[in-house]
Amino acid sequence: MRMILGRLQSFAMFDLPFEISWIQQSFVTIHENYSKAYQGWSLNATRKKLVADYWLKHVLAHLGAFYLTGLVIVLFLGGKFDEFVLSGVLLGVLISLPVLIFWLYGQLFYFDFLPKLDTIMENYEGKQLLHLKKCQQAQMSNFALAVVYYALAKASGLQITGANRQYGERLMNLFGKDPDDMYRALKLIACKVSKLSPHKQTEIGKSLEEARSFFELIEFLPGIKVVEQLDSKLMTL
Repeated sequence: MRMILGRLQSFAMFDLPFEISWIQQSFVTIHENYSKAYQGWSLNATRKKLVADYWLKHVLAHLGAFYLTGLVIVLFLGGKFDEFVLSGVLLGVLISLPVLIFWLYGQLFYFDFLPKLDTIMENYEGKQLLHLKKCQQAQMSNFALAVVYYALAKASGLQITGANRQYGERLMNLFGKDPDDMYRALKLIACKVSKLSPHKQTEIGKSLEEARSFFELIEFLPGIKVVEQLDSKLMTL
């Protein structure tokens, strides 16, 4: 009973749309549900959904309850409902509606609801970017992934004779990386190389260490041997 009274009080005072915990929960729920249903669903689209809910759900419901309560009071005090009462009710609605929309709901929307919503959206986006950055940092470089593929292919007897762009497409399907980058990495591994810049050698050296650590972790000796061969081939040019 106390919970019901609390909800009624919150509805009457129009408090719910401005509770930061409620806005955050609604934002996350709507965004996750629509992201599952529609690929590429954006944060801005979720923001627009919440803005629409504010006006079309909360404001309309509150206005409806406000005018319905007023009508009940008029009928209770007047005892009858005739054309004069109807005219008075309509006049009251026409006068009060713009005032409520612009001076009550509008100001609450722009000075309370919207700042909270934008803050929640920015924090959510920041967490997503941080998670993506951590995932990217945890991933091996493109060259290291190409080394892993090359070593596994060689161990399984798959001959890579002259890397071409088709290999880049296959590695994109396998690792989700840029096909041109994967093609260039595999070309360096599988084809003859005459010269590399010091900067490129430094990058390759780091990638070889990544691949070596991976193969040592899974105790894959053929992979470690491939890394050693590539180290001798590419780091002594």
